[in-house]
Amino acid sequence: MESLIHADIVPGTSPLTVGIVGGLGRMGGWFAKFLKDAGFPVLISDLHTELSSEDLAQKCRVLILSLPIEVFPKEVAKIGPLVPESSFMTDLCSLKQSQVACMLKHSCCEVVGTHPLFGPAEDSIKGKRVALCPGRGTRWFSWWEGLLRQHGAVTSVVSPE
Repeated sequence: MESLIHADIVPGTSPLTVGIVGGLGRMGGWFAKFLKDAGFPVLISDLHTELSSEDLAQKCRVLILSLPIEVFPKEVAKIGPLVPESSFMTDLCSLKQSQVACMLKHSCCEVVGTHPLFGPAEDSIKGKRVALCPGRGTRWFSWWEGLLRQHGAVTSVVSPE
């Protein structure tokens, strides 16, 4: 299974589509550009997009949540059950404990909390710090951390608490 996952998540070897809920916001937009530049097809849902967060949850193997903290729990409760177990969900919120717990509660997929310690004004992720909080699973965690490091990020693995 490990090799199947890795074969399935290497850019250019399969259609791994990334969905960004809140992808028209500043940080969501930054990650949309980063992932497109890395070779991934990216779908975006936001307040006034044709695609909904439910669409992304069902169509994308990787789901990134770039949402205001006040709407996060309700949105995750709505879309979490739609995310397949074989998929990956992460968030870009600055708080981690409640966000990771919420994603774990409402989904069965692999979960990682992500906290970029930089803002959307940065041109590149090279040399920038990113905190990663393991939630559930290790395969997608390894892929996500590897992707960030491949592009020059300095990652730290920390507890969501």
